[in-house]
Amino acid sequence: MWRRWPGSSATAPAARFLNLLPTHHVDGLVHGVYASLMTGMTNVQPGLFSVGLDLAGLLRRSGATHFVSNPNMLALIRHGFGDRPDLFRTGRFRMLASSAGLLDAGFWSEFQDFFGVRLNNFYGLSETVSGSIYCGPADDTFRLGTLGKPVDARARLVDAAGGDVAPGEPGELLIAGPHLMTGYLDDAEATAAALRDGWLATGDICVADAEGFFTMIGRSKAVVMRGGTTIHPEDIRRVITAMPGVRAVEVLGLPDATFEEALVACVVARKGVTATAIRAWCAAELAAERRPNRVELFDTLPLGPAGKVRRDLLIAMIAERRAAVPADRADPADPADLTESILALAAETFQVAPQDLTLASGQETVEGWDSFSHMEFVLGLEQRFAIRLRAKQIMRLASIGDAVEMVNAQHETPIQ
Repeated sequence: MWRRWPGSSATAPAARFLNLLPTHHVDGLVHGVYASLMTGMTNVQPGLFSVGLDLAGLLRRSGATHFVSNPNMLALIRHGFGDRPDLFRTGRFRMLASSAGLLDAGFWSEFQDFFGVRLNNFYGLSETVSGSIYCGPADDTFRLGTLGKPVDARARLVDAAGGDVAPGEPGELLIAGPHLMTGYLDDAEATAAALRDGWLATGDICVADAEGFFTMIGRSKAVVMRGGTTIHPEDIRRVITAMPGVRAVEVLGLPDATFEEALVACVVARKGVTATAIRAWCAAELAAERRPNRVELFDTLPLGPAGKVRRDLLIAMIAERRAAVPADRADPADPADLTESILALAAETFQVAPQDLTLASGQETVEGWDSFSHMEFVLGLEQRFAIRLRAKQIMRLASIGDAVEMVNAQHETPIQ
């Protein structure tokens, strides 16, 4: 597929791929490092993406022509650079793509219109090593809102019995080609379930039209898509269950406007085991992108007749609990009231005890303050105080004291 990217061939060494993705993931390694080696592009890898990154300056200083991101990164870019419609108009930039998650059609269209750049979409899994279905950059594979068409791969949709479905009918997406994995390490049972006569069962439910464009409509596997990372809840549940004092755990993915899904751990534990302690346990055992956004403590988890957790009831219980939290009544004109409110918001966002936070607390001292929670904090400030932070402010926000200063300044001189 890379040979078809404009300007990415070995005969065009001026092509420069800006790689802000982790190389322990497929996208950063295959779409970035390997593809650059294969095509002759320069792989520009200054570090990982974060909300504090000066992306506008980096795009220009690096001379980037190609950039692959994911839906979470794109949401942060759209929010943080809402005053920079010229972000990608550097004179050299040629191709923007999204991978590792489902793009919402409405957001996709609005992003393109605002920044004036076509947003291509790649679909693949770790099991396929690289992409399999592409929406762009070739015109004949691009149709906004779809996954696109298979490239250097075969794809089909089947019903529960394994039979092919007609165009327009939903079915599980199967993929075949030389890029498939040979199996899961030391797990013959999982390998047999995933690989069927040379076809990989993706667990994704799609429809295909008569022209061969595939569109995803749901998932059959219990996975959570958090900020471009595919997370198996069972893996997180297993880690938390191993913590002393924990009696029961259920892990859910709840809809989130910025991160596609938020990872929520619902835990029953003995007295004295706090949400903060559980988060610390997760920080020691899990990579940052796999740690729960929230830890909710319960006396019991709702069970069905077969003894399984009723996830629908649990989701309703979480929604009821969140709705019961009293609305913030902070007066921005009262410095003490404003500070107390922002400290409370920070404690809730980073899931730490309020007494452990001060105005000096920031990214270097609060363990739960990562790129995900940083943006949650920003969105919380904007919603609670009816303000809008600019990209430079979001990048400069490094402590709770900075947040107090920014909110106070905006209420004195609101951004239009």
